[in-house]
Amino acid sequence: MNAVTAWFRDYWQYAAALVLVAVATVFLWVKAVRAHRAHQTRFHAEEEKLRRLADLKTKYRELTGDVIADAPKEELLAGVALHLQLWLQKQPDMKAAFASLPAEAQFVYALDVFTDDGPRGFFKQNGAPLLRVIAPAFAAIGLTDEVPTVRKLALMFDETDETTSLDASALAQAEKDWDDRDLLTQIKLAGAEYIQKNSARFSDLRLTD
Repeated sequence: MNAVTAWFRDYWQYAAALVLVAVATVFLWVKAVRAHRAHQTRFHAEEEKLRRLADLKTKYRELTGDVIADAPKEELLAGVALHLQLWLQKQPDMKAAFASLPAEAQFVYALDVFTDDGPRGFFKQNGAPLLRVIAPAFAAIGLTDEVPTVRKLALMFDETDETTSLDASALAQAEKDWDDRDLLTQIKLAGAEYIQKNSARFSDLRLTD
């Protein structure tokens, strides 16, 4: 029997402890690597989002007829909504400022928030001003089949309305149905067409600080 075998025979407890330490070390290392990768992914996603917002801010600083006509449809809704958001954020009373916008602008802003937050985030995180215009906004851009569901969900989450009881399953089912139909892409494209059809209404906006 060689010395190594004898050592393991006499001190197997220490050997087992060393194995456990090694396994724990590998586990912690793998966990740290995964956490680092997740952090890097979030960082790059946030960096890309900020870069995209800066690009939209530059491109849609002025909502001229030419800018609206030439804009890529997949980004036009977000570009116009950002133009509105930047103005709203400078106002002392955002709710009053939002109410002062023409209906077309309110619709576009609400639809963009919907695509950005997602259905669950939109209905759970936003208040009456947006909840009350989201159903008419869907109707305005031609997504009329979705209006009854959108109206029901908006009433469910509107704290100032007592006509419709909260039903979590209704939101879950709507999310599934809308995900299957890629609703958010439909909104962006239909919203862009709506903006272009009402180009004069948006290019005539005179938003001052």
